[in-house]
Amino acid sequence: MIDRPVYRAFIIATNGSILRGHVLDCSTDQIALQRAEQLADGCAVELWDRTRRIAVLQSAN
Repeated sequence: MIDRPVYRAFIIATNGSILRGHVLDCSTDQIALQRAEQLADGCAVELWDRTRRIAVLQSAN
């Protein structure tokens, strides 16, 4: 049995601290990445599936 992914997107402040965390209910990495991009709002975002880091989206500033 394969476990369903548990995606979390962490909004990162310029000093590296976590501002907010979001649980994303998505079926694939690609969908989760698209949702994480929508959350960025000028900040960096790290996307994780449990202990697996999927992506780091750099801030637009």
